[in-house]
Amino acid sequence: MKVLLLKDPKDKESGPDPYVKELGLYGFEATLIPVLSFEFVSLEGLFEKLSHPECYGGLVFTSPRALEAIKICLRENSKNEAWSKSLKQQWNAKPTYVVGKATASLVEEIGLCPQGEKSGNAEKLAEYICSREGPHSSPLLFPCGALKREVLPTALKEKGLLSCNEVLLGNTQRSPGRSLCELLACKHLRNLEFVQHALKPFFSVCAV
Repeated sequence: MKVLLLKDPKDKESGPDPYVKELGLYGFEATLIPVLSFEFVSLEGLFEKLSHPECYGGLVFTSPRALEAIKICLRENSKNEAWSKSLKQQWNAKPTYVVGKATASLVEEIGLCPQGEKSGNAEKLAEYICSREGPHSSPLLFPCGALKREVLPTALKEKGLLSCNEVLLGNTQRSPGRSLCELLACKHLRNLEFVQHALKPFFSVCAV
């Protein structure tokens, strides 16, 4: 049976997409249909903040997108050299909080040591951070996208323990090419079963 997955494919360097792999074990032939794309902005601003670890108490990553942005920055030789020589070591002296194993794995790829990956969601991660940080802690650097949830910054603010210094990485927009509505209208796709990876991408592309 054929299945459409409405999600971006996993980075090829990280191996096969886990959803495609898992569905294949049960006899499903999965095809990935990206419904959103992400346009990075302010990468220079991001690396400028990363260049001053003394201003922050640590890092927070709640999605792989932020690590992708840092990897793009590190493609430039001068930035990669600065990161390898001193910045990585300085950041490793501070906590790097993450949500999820996938994000934790990407954090390790840039040479940092993740904490809190077993939290599972932003609410639990906020509790984890608050249990480890004091009321006078320095702000955490929080690279994020325009569609980020406010759960983590709000939870930390309500606890009165520390603040997050957010860095906007870019904007989410509809993927170029054929829209989801056009794909759904194709005759050869009418008999397919659809697995909707997330409601928001579906409704943002196909007006209902």
